[in-house]
Amino acid sequence: MGRIALRVLLGSIAVSCLLGIYAVLAGHFGEFEGRVLATSLAISAGSVLAMASFAAWDLPAARVPSRVGVIASLIGLAMVVLGIWTEPRGDWAWQLAGSLCVLGIAGAHISLLLLARLAPAQNWLRPAAMAVEVMLVVAILSAIWGKHPSDSLFQGLAVLAILGSGLSLATLVFHLVNRVAPPPGAVAEVCFCPRCGKRLWHPAGEVRCHHCEECYFIELRPRGDLPAAIARET
Repeated sequence: MGRIALRVLLGSIAVSCLLGIYAVLAGHFGEFEGRVLATSLAISAGSVLAMASFAAWDLPAARVPSRVGVIASLIGLAMVVLGIWTEPRGDWAWQLAGSLCVLGIAGAHISLLLLARLAPAQNWLRPAAMAVEVMLVVAILSAIWGKHPSDSLFQGLAVLAILGSGLSLATLVFHLVNRVAPPPGAVAEVCFCPRCGKRLWHPAGEVRCHHCEECYFIELRPRGDLPAAIARET
């Protein structure tokens, strides 16, 4: 399913690029070309969000956010494209489309956060960023559907956006650094789960996989203690 969805999303990106090129290279840039260009940009944005959510589709911890991200992104994309060409009179249609886009962005963002590889001392960044993301989504939806949003609401939105950006950037930086060199003092003797194969970061001993929730005990022994143990490719 993931491969099929990836091909569909890549195809939609290709179509959006062709539509955008047509709108730019047309002899004149009128209302029709503007709608074509807006449609291509909407398809590209929706495809990127859906692909980001699909990246964590098989991760048990990301089961809810990845599916919310994909479904909200695709339905929001359809409503935005429909609104571009039909221009609905009621505000509720754009409010609903905007709400779905917000949920799609949040689902993609949380999915990417769950894919980050963090050392145990850095794990607090992930739940902190996710908590700020949830509060930010609630605040944005309140601003979208509220009749008269207050200035304090927009101030809170700005504060949450700044906090979320900082935590997300810190998570990205640690993820990239950990791929190059483990942080000092960090021990990563168990790098994957023997049951589900997902990546881990645990010392040897009692281990609980946060992907499949399986518990097991791993003991490291000197190479000479297990002379008959060999690795075979499967």
